[in-house]
Amino acid sequence: MSFPPVPIEILREIVEFAATNDNSTALALALVNSHLRFWTLPLLYYSVTLRSASNLRHFLNALVQSLSHSRSLTSNVPLARRVKHLCIMTPGPMQSIQAILSRCTNLRSLVCGFNLASYAQLGLKLPSRVAVRHSNPVLNRECHLIGMSCRDGVPLGILPPDTTHLHIQPLSRQFLLSLSKLHLHLPELTHLAISLPARVLSTRIVPSSLLGEILDLNVNLKLLLVQLTDISDDASMSSDVKSCMSDPRVVLRSSGTLSLVTQWENGVVDGGGIWLEAEQIVAKRQYPTVSSSPITLILPSSRNLVAGRRSGVREV
Repeated sequence: MSFPPVPIEILREIVEFAATNDNSTALALALVNSHLRFWTLPLLYYSVTLRSASNLRHFLNALVQSLSHSRSLTSNVPLARRVKHLCIMTPGPMQSIQAILSRCTNLRSLVCGFNLASYAQLGLKLPSRVAVRHSNPVLNRECHLIGMSCRDGVPLGILPPDTTHLHIQPLSRQFLLSLSKLHLHLPELTHLAISLPARVLSTRIVPSSLLGEILDLNVNLKLLLVQLTDISDDASMSSDVKSCMSDPRVVLRSSGTLSLVTQWENGVVDGGGIWLEAEQIVAKRQYPTVSSSPITLILPSSRNLVAGRRSGVREV
């Protein structure tokens, strides 16, 4: 197949634009020839969301078959290495989840929606990133523990020790209290987000000492984001919790009507994730000339509701 008489850079931009905005188009382009496949595969596998056992099975088969040199369109790079953002929202099978995670060693963010207590009972751990030889040695590593992942608590020892950004949705007081030991397992943690209903803040389920311990013991922590999963404001907080919100590193946010998975998917697209606006609030507090309340409620930005083109996904 011969390309039209246009500069190759322009042609690649056109192909990548078409592939980014429509998965069916990306799949069709990937089957044309090895050149278009080379351009589209990084876009197809950049971010993957698995919502069922069938998704798990098909995705694992694709990862395994990509290593077969008998296929005419075999990728020159294993597909698992192209996956940068992975979301698993199905309860199992655990063996399939482990097989996928053991292959996807180049992740920047991982969303766990499966039961992590059951995963740990099998003697399994979430893998650390293997790809350390990168042009940018300072890379964020995100873990989002939401939904079923926290139902029975989370053995903190299974979390990757190189995690820098952790987002959790605690479903029990016991697990919430265990967060005071995060510093023993995540020495590189700089960002922590806790998503919970506003009613929890209006009671003594979250003691003031817990937030204080998290801030004091995690010496590298730059941001503690408390995200409300229902519509509310800071007026409903207990006095104990509100006293801890005076720390400039603490930001209160409303997730609005977005699910936590949709919020993560939008963050992958626009590059900011759940952290960007909160980081901007904390940065403004460093300047005394900027008038700002210590407790700031961030409403969802309208730009997060519009899926734009992914940035920085080209691989050569």
